[in-house]
Amino acid sequence: MTEKHLYYYPEFGPEDLNKLERLLQRFAEYRSDEERYLENERTYKVNLFNYLAGIWVGLESNPDESRQLLLRFMRKDGVDGALIWAFDNLLGGWGYAPRHDFAVYLQSLTGDEFRQLMDELFHGDGLASERLVRFRDTVNAAYEALSYEGNFHQGKKTVPKIPWNFVAALLASYDPKSYILYRFTTYRDTAQWLGLEVPSTPEQCYAHLLDLAKYILEYAQERDYPVHDLIDVHNMMYMLWSYDEFRSLRTDTGLTARESLYSYIRNEGFIFPDWLVTDYVLSLATKPFVILSGMSGTGKTKLAQLFADYLWRITGGQAGKAFVSVRPDWIDNSHLLGWYNAIAERYERTPVLELLLDASDVPDVPHFIILDEMNIAKVEHYFSDFLSCMESRRIGADGKTKQEPIRLHSYESELEDGEGPGVELGVPAKLHLPWNVYVTGTVNVDESTYMFSPKVLDRANVIELNEVYLDGRVEEDLAQGFVLKPDVALLELFAEYKPPTMESLNRMKASMPEQFDAMLGVHETLKQYHLHFGYRVANEMAEFMLKAQQYCEGGDGILPLAFDLQVMQKILPKLHGNVGQLSEPIDALLGVLPGYCTRSIAKLMRMQKRLGQVGFTSFIE
Repeated sequence: MTEKHLYYYPEFGPEDLNKLERLLQRFAEYRSDEERYLENERTYKVNLFNYLAGIWVGLESNPDESRQLLLRFMRKDGVDGALIWAFDNLLGGWGYAPRHDFAVYLQSLTGDEFRQLMDELFHGDGLASERLVRFRDTVNAAYEALSYEGNFHQGKKTVPKIPWNFVAALLASYDPKSYILYRFTTYRDTAQWLGLEVPSTPEQCYAHLLDLAKYILEYAQERDYPVHDLIDVHNMMYMLWSYDEFRSLRTDTGLTARESLYSYIRNEGFIFPDWLVTDYVLSLATKPFVILSGMSGTGKTKLAQLFADYLWRITGGQAGKAFVSVRPDWIDNSHLLGWYNAIAERYERTPVLELLLDASDVPDVPHFIILDEMNIAKVEHYFSDFLSCMESRRIGADGKTKQEPIRLHSYESELEDGEGPGVELGVPAKLHLPWNVYVTGTVNVDESTYMFSPKVLDRANVIELNEVYLDGRVEEDLAQGFVLKPDVALLELFAEYKPPTMESLNRMKASMPEQFDAMLGVHETLKQYHLHFGYRVANEMAEFMLKAQQYCEGGDGILPLAFDLQVMQKILPKLHGNVGQLSEPIDALLGVLPGYCTRSIAKLMRMQKRLGQVGFTSFIE
């Protein structure tokens, strides 16, 4: 059966068609070595499809035998390991858990129930995307019941869900001429690379991306490119984002020529002062942990997302991003780093862990973690391993960077057959936090959130976003020049992170003595009240100042603003307490800060006013 294009038919502009032509040409060049192509990408998929087709042949005549054969496959019971590897590989290496979950479900079915289930997927009414949705709904409902009855491994913390790409692989194996092997990230990135919009719902995504794959197949065959079926289309899309031979194509991701970060953000329809964007960039480059605080709806999350998306584009889709909505019931790091399931003998992975493992493979490309509403749970409970690992970083006498690892599980050896403790998905026992991973947390303060402890605030730049520009006009006044130079290569800036050292402080003392003396004055003032800062804060403030001096258009002229921002972001956030604790320190700071620290002075005056009104104040409001 052939699926009609009922959702849309891709329409490409001349530039996008030119991209597609170059992709097809590059694919043809790679395929000139046919043996290499078959071995790396095609043969194992064809063999898998042929094997599964043998199961589907008896679906009508002997459905229970077909069910038993598929059950044995899912359990890897007497089945060639190469076929299991092929299936798991189509799921991005995540096949072990979904296979075993589906096996539990298959065990509960009769032959007739199995035939009815698969017939509905293969031949049911409506588009393939609609049948996929109905199939997933049916299986997921059954998973709920099976979980309630205790049929899954006791180590599972949540009810399993059958993945989209799992169902798509079953459908494609039945009719590879009509349906695609669905790898959402690969297909989405290719669609966006070709200038197409990707819808938000999974059902619409599958329908649109299936049409895209069919269009590419027809386009290629009309022009005699060696793209013979949808398997080849799938392979070509995957190779675009994974093979070095296609790297030069990936850098063309839709940014207009010389489009800066600032113009990119504006073109996306968002309003942030240029100095704020610069502040965020330099803060993250100085220390890979930034907290964005402020009133709800000011764009904290969007700023982090836009920056990560911009880096994704200029790296040709290589810069990774993991967006995580923190939940109030988090009491350990398992929701970030996963956990070892001792009963199922596998490691349960998370998007953050995936990103960390991916980042280790491409150390020169930045990757970003965004923790949305990170204080809705106690940060120390779920994020302490990250903080400890970050603070253990140092540069040794040999000039090499060193750090302590995060322990993930207690099994030291990795097994190759994919069925052993914790490593069937390639998870090591210990993980070093990659130096190219940058974390941004967003913060709202209300009755449902927790305040940060000083040890957390001490390890981050805390940037406030409280200004709202309803008329669309942004006041830049005092921030003139606090923008990155046009020739600054963000990729290089973020690919070469090293922890600040005393060398940064010495360089600050030599190149900007006025700001260095101001820092000493603040330190000595706070020391009287045992609120002073340590070497880490001083080194990081110095490194931020040096980066601002080097990378901003204003040069030395922006140093007063840079110092003001660092007082706001590294020193004031730790101030919280009652009148007896903070009244004198705030007065003393107001007396010692240079007059150009307008933002810090205004913040201290607000804190002082609140202290007088309610007897308590804190930086984060």
